[in-house]
Amino acid sequence: MINRNIRFALFILSVWIISPTAALAHGFGERYDLPIPLYLYVLGGGLTVTISIFFISFMLKKVDSSFEYTRFNFSTNISEKLSFVLVSFVRVISILVFVVCIISGFVGDQQPSNNIFPTFFWIIWWVGIAYISALIFNIHNIVNPWNNIYLIYENFVRLFTKSKVNPWFDYPKSWGWWPAALFMWLLAWIELVYPYAALPSALSRILIVYSVITIIGMLVFGRSTWLKYGEIFNVVFDLFNRFSPIVFLNDRKSIEFRFFGMGLKDNREVRMSLVMTHLSILSVIAFDGFSSTPIWGELLVNVYPLVEGFGSNAVLLIKTLLLAMFPLFFLLVYMTVMFFIHTIIGRTTTITELAKTFILSLVPISIAYHLAHYLGFLLIQGQMIIPLISDPAGLGWNIFNTADYKINIGIVDARFAWYASIIFIVIGHISAAYLSHVAATQKFKEYRTVLLSQYPMMVLMILYTMLSLWMIAQPIVETG
Repeated sequence: MINRNIRFALFILSVWIISPTAALAHGFGERYDLPIPLYLYVLGGGLTVTISIFFISFMLKKVDSSFEYTRFNFSTNISEKLSFVLVSFVRVISILVFVVCIISGFVGDQQPSNNIFPTFFWIIWWVGIAYISALIFNIHNIVNPWNNIYLIYENFVRLFTKSKVNPWFDYPKSWGWWPAALFMWLLAWIELVYPYAALPSALSRILIVYSVITIIGMLVFGRSTWLKYGEIFNVVFDLFNRFSPIVFLNDRKSIEFRFFGMGLKDNREVRMSLVMTHLSILSVIAFDGFSSTPIWGELLVNVYPLVEGFGSNAVLLIKTLLLAMFPLFFLLVYMTVMFFIHTIIGRTTTITELAKTFILSLVPISIAYHLAHYLGFLLIQGQMIIPLISDPAGLGWNIFNTADYKINIGIVDARFAWYASIIFIVIGHISAAYLSHVAATQKFKEYRTVLLSQYPMMVLMILYTMLSLWMIAQPIVETG
């Protein structure tokens, strides 16, 4: 097991080293002339994934039904008491930052660039926390403001009543992750369709409503249960965290190290609701990328006459309908691939069981596209947080003497963005192919069945790699 994981880690490292040196439509408006035609990059990316999949199939000949993975645990020198103090301090800071953002949204300057809330929420939180969760450890477990507020409530109840806070009702098993799937779509609609997503006061109102729903969810069904199934940020960052190499154990004194992606091996708790949630994550990122392509503009022009009667809301309606269609389209494609696997292996496993088996193997693709699409956004617009921490409401303050900081827009350029995108997307799909193969070895007893199941997955990975590279290229690459 150790040798196999080490071989895969070395393989991924070698791909990283020999690949062109990654990322993003957001953040700069310049074009970049490729040294070779775009289609050669797209075909090259698809070919790289194809060769990698065959290499992985050759490497993993042994069928392994274990859900375990190699891990390295060690205890830190930090005492449990000191660890508790440090974690508690971070939790309190997270609540204060959350409150400052909400208040700034209401009373501060309504120009988004002069108010800390839009920058903090959409860039530092939604993008930055996702990166840390996927590539380092799940910091969201510590900085989640709703979790931390509820923990304070639980501690007060325990202090004054000497009893624990018990949920009012048992969480319906049939609900699964459906609440998270719904909130994922609503969050996507706010980010990509809602015209006031960056307006501080509108964002404050939205977050207050979401906070009330989240606190009620924890009261009714229990804190850990609602965080696991209903709190969308926790669900997304927890999925991404399964890819990360570091896990802080519950004793606060031990840390677990593992190979990237190994936390995604265990798919025993997966339900169709989680399948839909993750497909929604994939589709939302793809929708954002697709909206930067020439096809998107042509689509709006052609569809607009059909809804012209809605006046100023016509474009809003079109975007809403398309956003609703994207998760359904991704579900259709994914279930079609599962149907082909079901047919090829002899109909021995149901289509829904196959869908649950392979869905976690697609998480590296979500992470890769998140990196490719938003890295420049984080590195350039994310710098706005430096002056805003001194003047969060845009009232002319200079608390930390950083209000005069000027954003360095040259920190990354379109060339860097493009080559970084290639790296992230190709490595993400190779990682997904590896995890798909591992999931097949866990599910099927015969190696021949494992190989047969991977042919449809291979086609899916290759086509999605090529499509991803094409979409990423549109805003930053001159295509002729």
